Amino acid sequence: MKFRLGSRGSALALAQVKLLQAAFHQRFPEDELELVVVKTTGDMKQETPEASVSDKREWIHELEEGVVSGELDLALHSGKDVPCDIHPLTCLQPVLERASPTDLFIGRKLENGSRLSFEALPRGGVVGTASLRRRAQLHRLRKDLKVIELRGNVPTRLRKLDEGQADGLILAAAGVERLGVLDGESVERFVPAQMLPAVNQGMLCVQLLATNISLLDMLKKLVSEEASACFFAERRVAEILEGDCHSAVAIHAQCDSERLRLQAEVYSQSGDECLSVARESDTTDARPLGERVAEELLAAGAKRLLRN
Repeated sequence: MKFRLGSRGSALALAQVKLLQAAFHQRFPEDELELVVVKTTGDMKQETPEASVSDKREWIHELEEGVVSGELDLALHSGKDVPCDIHPLTCLQPVLERASPTDLFIGRKLENGSRLSFEALPRGGVVGTASLRRRAQLHRLRKDLKVIELRGNVPTRLRKLDEGQADGLILAAAGVERLGVLDGESVERFVPAQMLPAVNQGMLCVQLLATNISLLDMLKKLVSEEASACFFAERRVAEILEGDCHSAVAIHAQCDSERLRLQAEVYSQSGDECLSVARESDTTDARPLGERVAEELLAAGAKRLLRN
């Protein structure tokens, strides 16, 4: 059977499509995922003045509409790019195992061909990112740094770095590694204790009609129960907090010996304040664990930070 798979047409999106197609074909050799490239509002606004006021929905809207209308059977997304309020007729399902959820620091190139390290950034050094979460966490690591808004896809941001627009930038490790654009170069990986990842960072998910049970059951076979537990625990926190790209929120889950550990942090946009909650449960209680963590953050005053 042939299924119509919607995706954006960026280099990273297409690299992720190939990963999913390969895994799907290996598991279901008689079936096929046929790629349908869809240009989203977010794609059309890139490199325009309107890009600075975009939100997550603009990167999936046309794909979501394709699923709802029946033009697409499913749409592939980077987990961290999916807003909390998806169309009520649809559902999300993680696919494939999680790539690295961490963030990378990529410094400007030095005369010897290596890259500037985070620790070697000069006082007042300029770091580019479009993420409020990363901005807040950078402030907590190095208050002396100047953080500027640097937007665009991975190749565009790297080009801007090479043009001298910043001393360094921060990107999701998963995207950089899936593209292979910096293979062999010296880049630094932040550990979660330094920079807690965004919700579902490093994870791929598909959106499909919630009534398409047969396809949903097929897709569930492409990912482990542990990875699914991490996906849904993190997402439940984001849903309750109503965190979006205009909020500084970090959420990260890990599975170990059938135990699920979930940590979430909410920052003021300046990074001066931080609320943090970490709890654990059985992997079978992923969503309830997410609800517990979110409710503890709200009880501690998270709404005030989310709105400041």
